[in-house]
Amino acid sequence: MTEHNYQHVLFAAALTDEDLQVGARAVAVARAHGARLSLLHILEERDVGAGAEAGPLTPYTDSGLAQRMRDELADLARHLGMPEAEVEVVRANAVGTKLDQVAQERGVDLIVVGSHATHGWTLLLGSKPNEVLHHAPCDVLAVRLKR
Repeated sequence: MTEHNYQHVLFAAALTDEDLQVGARAVAVARAHGARLSLLHILEERDVGAGAEAGPLTPYTDSGLAQRMRDELADLARHLGMPEAEVEVVRANAVGTKLDQVAQERGVDLIVVGSHATHGWTLLLGSKPNEVLHHAPCDVLAVRLKR
């Protein structure tokens, strides 16, 4: 069995307190492989209310929100000792599908996410973790979060 040499690690950050723990693992893997590290946060856009007239959820229409989140990701990268890491915030209706699409487009060969019942996968991906696992164009590392 040959060891895989990762070239581009994507840390899917949920922007929660657990990001330092998950990010530390992403950094360790990236450094061990001499890989590029990117941090990504996906803003889920969804309709609220009973009818289509409700429109998008108000906080996600805030034009400054994506920039504030990019700033948070840049701060996180600095805290992780990787200020040169790429940071990106994207909007999507289907978070799992968008994560797979971004990984494919950016040539990512490892996605790193946090995992436990009430944050991590559930927070980041809603009820769709299997969608990511089964459709990801690359390996996925789910970091078990300590409670």
